[in-house]
Amino acid sequence: MVEEAEEQYKIGYGMGVCLYLKQAFPEDFQRLFPGGEAECVQKLGTAADAYFDMWKVKYPRGVAKKALATLAAAGQ
Repeated sequence: MVEEAEEQYKIGYGMGVCLYLKQAFPEDFQRLFPGGEAECVQKLGTAADAYFDMWKVKYPRGVAKKALATLAAAGQ
């Protein structure tokens, strides 16, 4: 389940950012990604993979810390 979410995240992240870059900064987009959208999505998908791996560790820890802090504040 997490692996499927990771794949969807990488694709969605890559496509969204690439579309934005291509529309907002067409000259820079062409210079940075001469292979076009496919190259951009592949490269940004690789970056998103690293972001997701960090999230898999940090998010659950953050949720646990917040829950424990809430319990402590409630006196439990």
